[in-house]
Amino acid sequence: DELIDERLIEEAPSREQFTAELATRRAAMHGEDPERQVEILRQFQSATTFRVAVFRVEYENDSAGDATTGDGRFLLSADGGDWFIDKPPHDSVYFHTHLETLRRYYEAQSYGKLRIEWEIFPKSQNAGEYRLHDTADYLPEGDAGSWSLDDRIDGLIRLCTDALVLVDTLDETVDFSAYDGYMVIHAGPDLQTDVNGDSPGDTPSFFLSFGDEDSVVVDRDAGDSVLVRGVTMIPEYNSQDGFLFGLNGVIAHEFGHQIGLPDLYDTENSWPAVGVWDLMDSGGLVSIDAGDVYLGSVIPASLSTWCKLYLGWTTPEIVTSSRDLDLACATLLDPPGDEPRAALVPLNDREFFLLENRCGLAPPGGYAAKIDTVNNVILGPITNDEAEEFTYDYDYALPGWGVLIWHVNNRRLNEEAILYTNDVNNDWNDKGLELEEADGIRDIGNPYSAYWDGSPYDPFFEGNATAFGPSTSPNSDLTDGGKSKVTVRAIGPPGLVTGLTIDVDRSLPGWPVPLLADSSLVEPLALAARASGGAAVVAFWAAPDTASPDSGAVRFGLTAAAPGGDSILIRRADLAGPPTGLPLSADLDPSVDGEEVYALVGRDLLRIDPAGDPLLVDLGRIAGREATAGPILFDTDGDGSLELLLAEGETLSVYAPGPDSLRLIRRDPLGGGTITALAATDDGGFAPRLYCLAPPDLIGVEYTSDKSEAAVRRLAGRGAPEAALLLVDLDRDGAREAVVVAEGSATALDRDFVPLPGWPVVLDALPTGEAFVCDRNADGRPEIAIPSGGDLVLIEANGIRATDTPLRIPPYLRMERNLVGCGVSARSAAGEAYPPIVGDDGGRLWLWPEQEAAGPDWPISTGTENASVVGGVAPEGAAALYALSRDGFVYGYPLGGADPEN
Repeated sequence: DELIDERLIEEAPSREQFTAELATRRAAMHGEDPERQVEILRQFQSATTFRVAVFRVEYENDSAGDATTGDGRFLLSADGGDWFIDKPPHDSVYFHTHLETLRRYYEAQSYGKLRIEWEIFPKSQNAGEYRLHDTADYLPEGDAGSWSLDDRIDGLIRLCTDALVLVDTLDETVDFSAYDGYMVIHAGPDLQTDVNGDSPGDTPSFFLSFGDEDSVVVDRDAGDSVLVRGVTMIPEYNSQDGFLFGLNGVIAHEFGHQIGLPDLYDTENSWPAVGVWDLMDSGGLVSIDAGDVYLGSVIPASLSTWCKLYLGWTTPEIVTSSRDLDLACATLLDPPGDEPRAALVPLNDREFFLLENRCGLAPPGGYAAKIDTVNNVILGPITNDEAEEFTYDYDYALPGWGVLIWHVNNRRLNEEAILYTNDVNNDWNDKGLELEEADGIRDIGNPYSAYWDGSPYDPFFEGNATAFGPSTSPNSDLTDGGKSKVTVRAIGPPGLVTGLTIDVDRSLPGWPVPLLADSSLVEPLALAARASGGAAVVAFWAAPDTASPDSGAVRFGLTAAAPGGDSILIRRADLAGPPTGLPLSADLDPSVDGEEVYALVGRDLLRIDPAGDPLLVDLGRIAGREATAGPILFDTDGDGSLELLLAEGETLSVYAPGPDSLRLIRRDPLGGGTITALAATDDGGFAPRLYCLAPPDLIGVEYTSDKSEAAVRRLAGRGAPEAALLLVDLDRDGAREAVVVAEGSATALDRDFVPLPGWPVVLDALPTGEAFVCDRNADGRPEIAIPSGGDLVLIEANGIRATDTPLRIPPYLRMERNLVGCGVSARSAAGEAYPPIVGDDGGRLWLWPEQEAAGPDWPISTGTENASVVGGVAPEGAAALYALSRDGFVYGYPLGGADPEN
């Protein structure tokens, strides 16, 4: 042992010497103070340490015979033939050398944040103490040529458990509690390098996470037993069948699992999914030119920036607004001008783009790697000079250099638990991590392509594709087809620093806004937005009470967001409960700048000033029980002042809200059922009228001029528990008619409660969202819009469905989604109506100029179903669309010159 340790120490410079020499060299290159470089390197070298116990295991007998390569024992003779790389003896020195190489690789990938330490067992140089009974004990029965990997699973699990139990039984010097991970090295090569298919009994390389029934308990006699939940299995060597494969790539890949990384290839068929651009796919197999031969798996390519972000090793530059950006090469420890190595462009709470600059550090033709003189182990990239210093140049041998753009779909990764099941990229059309192949050809994973694990044209660079956006191929759409409106352009040539421009104009500046600092468990309830008087929104929510997390208590509150200087002013307040009905926006208080928001919480009416102080004023309590419908604002007597109307069971109440109080004007019991919906109109030269849905009745209420009594008109059989009540001037006589949309029909009634010609209308399918009024063709003739599955049914004034309808989610983007919620109508600054806007239950917002064609830049997607979508104004006064998403954020989108009409 001591001899081995001394040999390794004598061959390598001390860490202090290495640090000082490298710092001096870099300081000279960058024109900086060597002491500063020393401090930078030392900072990275104060790393997290991961300790690994390595067990060399062989077999007493080899009954498997020709089904496996070798005889079940490690190759210990130096006269074992002509080995170009990884030659015997495969003793402890050989494996120490490989683990030193592994440590250098992960120090490079982590930028010094991870340091691997290990101990190899048994302690003897040539091993032989750990021998399982027979190679055949872990192979299936039957013809070896018919074995599948599934046939071998049980045997491989037993191999892992037996190896750990064997070590625990034979060697008291192994303290399992002293290590963070465990690695078993078996005699012979692995199954993955059986190119000829003539040794199907070879043990594959893998990392095994034990199920509860297979976990191994060790160190029982020590009084403090250890539960082993996972182990890495790697081979002794990997060259066979006339092909030269090193061990470095496979050790690096399987160790990646040990620290928590998933496979990034398609684990169902073992085909590439991101190819050589990440170690956790085919990056460990990258070949280097050694003159007469190509050597594979000797210098693995780097981890992608997603892996480094996942492990906490990199902090990308967050890009939420348009800007120019210089990206440093991802393998640079210390970028020359402190440029970021990666950029992150958020799309919504579930998806984002990651950009990184992948290139070699050495100039073309100037690459060099160091080989160990004892076992011909490739030790890693070095400077091509007399110093031969180790570098981080693991990406030199990639097929091409340039900017990689990764599309990260956290909905797949987190919500669908594919990280846990190791199925990250098993869906060709819905990957958890997708590489946007710059040339627009999806070679990676295509078995008919010569570039099926990556091509020189996958990166973006000057001379190849230099732009990535809505109209390029590939495009910058979200996974669900939503338009990101993100463009990356003016991408420069490959180099240690590559310049580019990122255009981001999808969201309003400063949006989305989180409902809470941690919005992951928030349940959104309702949303209100100002239609005039400045941009502002108020969102209502519920969340677990973090003050007593074990009690199951629920906390209610609101989040107000309004422009505040160069940023968004966000304020929050706790509430006694959820809002009743929908909150309202209105300018009732002259002391408040712009519209206020009014909401009923329990029996209390709250006035909210989203941009002023105080944020919240309790105006008082309603007289009766909690409201069952409303509130709505309406001038009941035509005096120019708005009153607040709401239903309390079967009673209709009218209140006058003041700056700091709430005064009851009257209460009118209407009799019959509970009122579930309210609407009011005062147009057409008629007296103000309220419509009340009180299933099974529709009730009309008109107040006399002295307000002493109400005239009530009742129409039986028009109400329904799930009905929607709309007011719209269908016949364009200046007076709005009542429209009731229930489960199976829609009815339009004039002021005398007489159905309009062509009504009622029988609906072919049940509504999946709330009916609303729109003017799709901007012809001044309103339509009733009814979401039904993936269709938006439009009914015209005569009760006939509009031509070229229903408006429909395009079939290729349907994804079994339904239109839900209430739609939004908007008008341009010139007064022209926009097509209707409505959301689906996947979080996409649709606008259709044609039957099955979404408008330019549509759909917009929040990535998660929206609890509410409303129209409002943007900070500059133009129209905007606000969406309260179930991911716990409020999203704001510009609508150009449109004016909102909720």
